[in-house]
Amino acid sequence: MIAMTGPEQVEEVIGELGRRYRTSISGLADALDRAVRGEEPSGDPHRFTYPTLKLHVPAVDRFAGPESFGVIDEPGVYEGSFVGSGLFDGYLREQLNILASRYRIDAEVTSGSTPIPVQYLPGERQPDLAILERFPRVDIMKIDDSIADSGVSATHRNRPLFLFEPLRVELALRRLQHYTGSEPEDFQDFVIFTNYRFHLECFLEYAAALSENGGNDTSGLAHYESITGPGGWSARLDKGPVALSEFLREFRDSSGRQQMPAWHMKSDRAGITIIDIGVGPSNAKTITDCLAVLRPHCWLMIGHCAGLDHRMRIGDLILPNSYLRRDHVLDRYVATDTPIPAIAEVQAALEFGIESPARTGTVMTTADRNWEWQPAGDIDKLFAAVAVLGVDMESATIAANGYRYRVPYGSLLSISDMPLHNQPKLPSSAREFYLKSKFDHLRAAIVACQKMAENKNRMHSRKLRRIVNEVPFR
Repeated sequence: MIAMTGPEQVEEVIGELGRRYRTSISGLADALDRAVRGEEPSGDPHRFTYPTLKLHVPAVDRFAGPESFGVIDEPGVYEGSFVGSGLFDGYLREQLNILASRYRIDAEVTSGSTPIPVQYLPGERQPDLAILERFPRVDIMKIDDSIADSGVSATHRNRPLFLFEPLRVELALRRLQHYTGSEPEDFQDFVIFTNYRFHLECFLEYAAALSENGGNDTSGLAHYESITGPGGWSARLDKGPVALSEFLREFRDSSGRQQMPAWHMKSDRAGITIIDIGVGPSNAKTITDCLAVLRPHCWLMIGHCAGLDHRMRIGDLILPNSYLRRDHVLDRYVATDTPIPAIAEVQAALEFGIESPARTGTVMTTADRNWEWQPAGDIDKLFAAVAVLGVDMESATIAANGYRYRVPYGSLLSISDMPLHNQPKLPSSAREFYLKSKFDHLRAAIVACQKMAENKNRMHSRKLRRIVNEVPFR
């Protein structure tokens, strides 16, 4: 038992979590190698488990601060099992130091009860199925979002400390690698989603311009050390100019290798990841389901939408402050009558990044790209009772999953067509619009991320925390 009275004890806890995890990984790898050589493993391979952290909180004084996390409502034991690879050390350090500063806590690190699946061993091991059957493997039936969705854990007797179990975390990290071509360590605190490759090109143009200035943004809001892309490609931004052609060559070479390619501009304060998530609410749910385990400080959608008000013009910006969910991909997790509030701090940061005024209002997200092909009477009925400014295919999904996983969210949309006013999206007009708007749109989101980075924890509104069964960790 460790009495957590300050940073030294927090480091001791984190160190012990890492030590136990490395011991389990080493033991499991050795047992598998023995089995591959035809030798008998010494002991049951299921004994190599994820380490568990238990926080014993004997008493709780009512905490009346404005913070949305790091709050314990009742005395008791809070526990979570963790992937101790080092990826979450910074997150654990932040959360444990906050709790230690507010409460008297005794920490206990144990071996845990969840075996590490043999498929999660580092390296490329492909033993025969007959060998694998003797080892713990990924059991999908034990992976769910029960803590995030209801505040309870299916495997722990004590109150949960963290939103995700380690099996859920591990699978999410591997799916991120699969879809984006990036290592989990590359992802930054602020994430921009798009479904246009030209936004990725603009991101690389921005990176090349930064390298001309030692990695410093001319606004003075941020400094970036490097940029990484799919497959581990990277370039320094603070060591001298990097030709734009070098970035674009890598971009062309990597295009098509990943379904959702990601690029990461690294900074110790305002790092930004951009991901081309493709089109549709299903893709939006898939990527946010996975990213949530990394606990980003904010994710934003920059995209295009159909404008519905005849007073709008192509290129006008919409800053949604409410969402009408007609995509249905999250209906079983977030009830359709659950309000998804705008996060005021995110809205303010986006307004700061916009050079021209934006319209605010409700945006409807649909799973039907050809929604406007419905009979005219059905369209009239759809919009008769609601004040909707625009229609897109991702924003409400991203917002709803941000609400679900306690990740601050926002959207900045540009009107690309007005189908109800005889201006459908056609190739020539769309291409002209994209060329005119692409950089300003991306730049607004980048500036918003830099602004939010000035006080990251302020983004985490109490609107995102449940009234009952909420976990202490962010």
